[in-house]
Amino acid sequence: MLKNVEMLYKDNFLKINGVNSILHYENIVHENPQISIIIPTFQRNELLKESVLSAVNQAEYDDYEVIVVDNDPDSNSAKIIEYLSQFKDKTIRYYINDSNIGMFGNWNRGLMLAMGSWVVILNDDDLLYSGFLSNYSKFIHDDIGVIKGLVSYDNQELIYNPFWYNKSLKIYNIMIRPYLGVSNCLLYNKNSLIKLGGFDDSNKYIADLVMLFRVVDLYGGYQLNESYSYYREEGQNTCKSPEWINIGSNAVVEMNKDIVSRINNRCIKFLLAYALGLKSCSLCGKLSRRLLNVL
Repeated sequence: MLKNVEMLYKDNFLKINGVNSILHYENIVHENPQISIIIPTFQRNELLKESVLSAVNQAEYDDYEVIVVDNDPDSNSAKIIEYLSQFKDKTIRYYINDSNIGMFGNWNRGLMLAMGSWVVILNDDDLLYSGFLSNYSKFIHDDIGVIKGLVSYDNQELIYNPFWYNKSLKIYNIMIRPYLGVSNCLLYNKNSLIKLGGFDDSNKYIADLVMLFRVVDLYGGYQLNESYSYYREEGQNTCKSPEWINIGSNAVVEMNKDIVSRINNRCIKFLLAYALGLKSCSLCGKLSRRLLNVL
């Protein structure tokens, strides 16, 4: 595999150093939480409330904080603070950036502000189920970079894979199912994200997917065969646009080609080439995907 963090490092935090994130509200219960739930937000206050509620309603686990990072300098902070202030038993901090730093810039700012050694990025229109932290935290280990579960979507039946139950996550597992890797089903070891320099917005719409590939390849991960998070497709107009689909699909193909070219294991390289459609044969593609699931 790639296994070269120096080659992949790019300091994406440097781009946002000139922007201040001003603390508008904080309620501290845990000084040094194990996990930070980072909620980047921009002009979606009503949806934000639902995301915050899902974050504070975690069951059987309380060693965490919630950080809301508002990317709208003109945000109506009074209403948001009024909502956040009702959760007196939770560690919550609310920041407003004094300049819009873009989506992935805001994710990186959340990483900089997080006190936890593990982080989940919960977009302001998505949700966590109440068992997210209690279940993911069972598999926290310093030697891995990410813990990944399944994710529930609007109007889609969740598909369980019998070969994925609580197993080590390998890069080819996500290469053949990248759509299962949205941010709110991922609990990252924060150090792995920092060592890679944060999310790179030059990767456009797939910066989060590129990061997942790199973390799994360099640091490894763990796969859970349950869904503890919900991805809301309603309102994701940008992601559904033809432009996004074309750019995202083409970028994923190029990234897959690059990764396949670097893999030393000839068997894995052969199977991936067919599983990803880099070599054309529908039957070989199906067989390859099945084999890669059990490796």
